[in-house]
Amino acid sequence: MVDGLLRSMWNRTTFFLLPFKGILIIAIIGLAIRLLVAPFTSWTYDVYPYYSAMADSLSGLGIYGHVMYSYPPLFMVITYPFVLLLSLFQDPSSFVMFQPSMVSVAQSTNMLVPYVTSPSFNLAIKTPLIIGDLLAGLFIYLIVRDQANEVWAQRAFILWFLNPLVILTGSMMGQFDVLAALTTIIAIYFALKERYLFVGLALGVGTLLKIYPVFLFFFYLVVIILLNRERTMPWISRQGRRKIMELLVGGGICLLTVLPFFITSGGFTEVILRRTDYQQFGGFSMWSIWNLFSPNTSPDTAFPWLHLTTLIYVAILVASVLWAFWAVKDKDGTGFKKRLIKANMLLMGTILVLQPLSNPQHLLWLLPFLLIFLPWERRMELRFMALSVIGVLFLLSLQSFYALLYPAASFTGWFDISTLNANIFTYYNSNSLLNHVDVLSTVIFSGMIILFTVFLPSRYDLLTYIRRKKARRETE
Repeated sequence: MVDGLLRSMWNRTTFFLLPFKGILIIAIIGLAIRLLVAPFTSWTYDVYPYYSAMADSLSGLGIYGHVMYSYPPLFMVITYPFVLLLSLFQDPSSFVMFQPSMVSVAQSTNMLVPYVTSPSFNLAIKTPLIIGDLLAGLFIYLIVRDQANEVWAQRAFILWFLNPLVILTGSMMGQFDVLAALTTIIAIYFALKERYLFVGLALGVGTLLKIYPVFLFFFYLVVIILLNRERTMPWISRQGRRKIMELLVGGGICLLTVLPFFITSGGFTEVILRRTDYQQFGGFSMWSIWNLFSPNTSPDTAFPWLHLTTLIYVAILVASVLWAFWAVKDKDGTGFKKRLIKANMLLMGTILVLQPLSNPQHLLWLLPFLLIFLPWERRMELRFMALSVIGVLFLLSLQSFYALLYPAASFTGWFDISTLNANIFTYYNSNSLLNHVDVLSTVIFSGMIILFTVFLPSRYDLLTYIRRKKARRETE
């Protein structure tokens, strides 16, 4: 009887894993890497607000108790059960350690805080991110397999799950952009199957993590309208009205979940207003060009009457509508799904280019769609790799890799904190050829150039031209 039960459990497990058997080994390797580095690394500037929000939640003040956490609430809601479970075995006061020796270097770089979170706390908050990495990879795999074949699907999963930028941003630094990216991947997965209730749910969840998925919501709304329009009243077919209702219901369900935060927490309202009126410009966005010519003046302060931040988000909203029109251009042909995927990719690129600040972790919004589009345009693989490398170089050039090692130094003694401080201070204030400012500027503008090439049609792509010319020579 026991043997039969064990055999039944084994059969059920293998049946569940059967769709992913080709990538199982890669998944295990990727998970092992993440679990090894997650406890002992962090970006203290980002992770300390997580600690503050969790400490406030455990004490009954709520996520926005001291208004140190400056994002929509869902990531902290997702993380809370993991931290709560940890608090049953470990005193929450031991989740963080103040390091006085870090104060001077923190003031110098303005990208560190002298509060270092413990390995157990780091693992608790990064576990959802590791799960998010895996789920994003699996959905990419399923989409590519459905649209192409198993070989392309395995290739896409490997490129994602062993990607150094994905591992660095989530499992090392603790930034949660992968969760928002996951919701947009799930949205395109269900959009290709025309199950718009789940599209709305996915994008609603994404908006509770980061604001940008709301633009995809409008994109899909316009796509549905254009696909189902009629020449006479009521202008949209019955099937189209049903799909619109599914999308709205999915998004509305998620909106209802945040009403308690609006009602009970002024901090949440303050965060939303702060995020929609962001005052930093630069990174991989087009506004870095402004910084090149006028480094001491911000675009919004130079033209305060423009209400620039508001105009930027209006421009992105208009762009989402325009990409929707482009996506349905071939609505009756065999290329519609290709256009829908490419329009998602180009909209993500548009957001990165236009929004005030595009940091390296924001590249995770775009990278999945480059992989999903890979079977149609192989040239996107080089963009994917180049942007991944540039993103890693950007993050490491901010303060050097030493800035990630404070948890290991504080709680294990594997590294000397004074040595980390000295190396970061030397790098950040160096006047040598490879100084902090010059390295960062070079990386940023290299990334901008690569990002802009994503929009190039293949016929204008230099690398595609060289590859085709080489292929013609080989056949002659």
